[in-house]
Amino acid sequence: MATQLPIRDVTIEDTPAILDLVTLVDVAELGEPDHTELDVRPAIGEDFRGWVIEEPDGLAGYGWAQRRPDHSSIEADVTVRPGRTELYKPLLDLVRPAARDLDPTLPLQITAASQMGPKRRVLEASGGRIVRRFLRMAVELPDSPSPRLPEPPPGVEIRRLGDDAADLQTMHGVVDAAFREHYGYAGTAFDEWHARLTATGLTDRSLWWLACVDGVPAAGLIGTTARSDGYVDTLGTL
Repeated sequence: MATQLPIRDVTIEDTPAILDLVTLVDVAELGEPDHTELDVRPAIGEDFRGWVIEEPDGLAGYGWAQRRPDHSSIEADVTVRPGRTELYKPLLDLVRPAARDLDPTLPLQITAASQMGPKRRVLEASGGRIVRRFLRMAVELPDSPSPRLPEPPPGVEIRRLGDDAADLQTMHGVVDAAFREHYGYAGTAFDEWHARLTATGLTDRSLWWLACVDGVPAAGLIGTTARSDGYVDTLGTL
């Protein structure tokens, strides 16, 4: 008789254990941790489904599917402990019908880094195909002296944003318009956008900048910190 896997629905209390699991995978596949607790916190709600495989020594697997209003696809992922590739399929067997239940008209998309060979092979064997590639770019900045900021061209003003409602509305308008032609972007209302950024910890306004040309908003950048590094979450220009 086959042994039944210890699979259960994920809860928000699983977040630290999920981070431990994801960090194990990051170090094994990428050479260093690549996620924070905010990155992996389950988005518990009616548009989210998630499961964990729990063993006595911790989580061995985690799978989830989510319908985000600003995406034209169902976003999902399956993560298993290094060396436990046999757990990918039972998680996929949960994720795929859940995605159909969330919205049968939308495609299901799962991200896999180029270094994650076993995961990619399982996805391809299950009918997956590469639809888009992302590149990560990094620049090393010295601690001292601080990098000198370039002077903007005439007529261009770049300023940080605060919590002023009008500023936030302006930033939303800029990035929403900038991404309208972007792959997979479905647009989002201000309240949904603001709630998502707050839930994912993108609230440090000292890392938000708005650029205006002759007084007209023309570009916006939303930054954050990823572990010890800075990270550009959103950059849009009109």
